[in-house]
Amino acid sequence: MANGVGGKLGKLKNARRAARGTTTGFDLVAVKHLVVDEELERLGIQFTIRTATSRRLVHGDAYDAGKVAGALFEPEASLGR
Repeated sequence: MANGVGGKLGKLKNARRAARGTTTGFDLVAVKHLVVDEELERLGIQFTIRTATSRRLVHGDAYDAGKVAGALFEPEASLGR
């Protein structure tokens, strides 16, 4: 899911940068956090902190569902466009 969301946010950032010329890169930080937080809440996803010694096998169906969710993420819709 992270790759799908990150890729789409990267494309959005590049499009905005091209439209405005030069930027410091900090102007999208607040928007990215808001968009990601809202989408994670909508999907009911919560991240937890684990110790370095804990190990967990990845459930294949959950991994595939995350990929699908990342592909369905639409940053433009979250920005009111």
